[in-house]
Amino acid sequence: MINVRVSTFLAIWVAALTLPGSAPASQQGGLVPEWDANRMIQKLSAEIQRVDPILGEIQVESWIAKGASAAYREQWQDTREEVRNVLDTLGRLAAQPDRVKIALEAFLRVQAVDGRLFSLADGIRRYQNPALAELLEGTFGESAGARQWLRQYLVDLVNAKEEEFLIIDREAQQCRAQTITQPLDRSRPAAEVKRP
Repeated sequence: MINVRVSTFLAIWVAALTLPGSAPASQQGGLVPEWDANRMIQKLSAEIQRVDPILGEIQVESWIAKGASAAYREQWQDTREEVRNVLDTLGRLAAQPDRVKIALEAFLRVQAVDGRLFSLADGIRRYQNPALAELLEGTFGESAGARQWLRQYLVDLVNAKEEEFLIIDREAQQCRAQTITQPLDRSRPAAEVKRP
């Protein structure tokens, strides 16, 4: 069971290290304290939250009337939904900053929003208002530092959890080895052995 968990964390760790700009925790000084992580998570959440009102200004139906693909409607709705999902996930991460699963989910959702926003900005620029497209890109761009922090935090968190599980696994192996090598005490009668 422990080996499965260690393998899972190793897989996530290897994947996280392949991200551009990633560096092992040992090169960055380790995992930040929980209060500092909460501060950065809340900062990222506030920066991404500023995107939602801009998305509300998009008039996708008028785009379609001008000849844009109806797929823009779904893209716009999906983007708004994904922004809400990012905010929800960041809220859960702020409450439990030591959870790798939530940190990974937050990172992947932020990446999804990144791709969708810039694609949607192209439609805004073409069918509505280039200034609104610039505002959307600029507002989301202001979160670049916090998004980079989240990526590094994920790498550091995976490294920290991997170290914890390796220690647990090593201690479990030592306990198992000690139990196996201990001689069986045959001096006690079988009646004294308590059964659960």
